[in-house]
Amino acid sequence: MDNKLKDILTNLNPDIDQETLLLYLQDKLEGEQRNAVEQQLAGNDFDNDAMEGLQELQDKKKISSIV
Repeated sequence: MDNKLKDILTNLNPDIDQETLLLYLQDKLEGEQRNAVEQQLAGNDFDNDAMEGLQELQDKKKISSIV
């Protein structure tokens, strides 16, 4: 796979660090933290599409190796 394609999270919203995005995708954020991530992603269609695609992965633990 092209290394650029593996860099999805790095190219998403620069205001959210990659670790926080991974925690969000793995359903490990709750309440205000989860809402804050969703609000920051809400304004960008590309970010939303990328996150929705990553959320479709069955094994959330593999996300970090993909991105």
